[in-house]
Amino acid sequence: MNIEKTLSKQFVFHQISFNKINSEYLSNIGLMKIINSDLYVYQSKEYRLLNWEIKPRIFFKIHKDKRKISISTHDKLIEGIDFILKFATIKFNASIQISESQTVIDRSLTISLRRDGLIKIFPRNILLKLLNEALYLVGDRFDRKIIKGLNKIK
Repeated sequence: MNIEKTLSKQFVFHQISFNKINSEYLSNIGLMKIINSDLYVYQSKEYRLLNWEIKPRIFFKIHKDKRKISISTHDKLIEGIDFILKFATIKFNASIQISESQTVIDRSLTISLRRDGLIKIFPRNILLKLLNEALYLVGDRFDRKIIKGLNKIK
């Protein structure tokens, strides 16, 4: 039986041009385009989770149209945390929607643990606490990137 937690958040910004978001924003938050694909790569700074030092390299699929940018990833597009991916699944989705008066960013982060192997011996409440800590740690880092990137293009 898997244990899954999702953390979602919405940001609303005013008076930000879509052209600036389209051209500057992705590079301002550290996403580098892989030539001839819809993939972008992000090299994370190192951080600690319990006793592990983690420095993941994350590949994002990005789709752009006239008024929306969709960003997504999953565990198969993450490198550098192989030991975690043996018992966890990580999914990330975000959308940036631009209207005349505002820019809305919705993001969702889901982490799912497979209850097999050593994970089985841990009580459910400890695993839920671990999932919450991981979600808030990763979510907070992403949220700071979102705001920092938008502040650079205002």
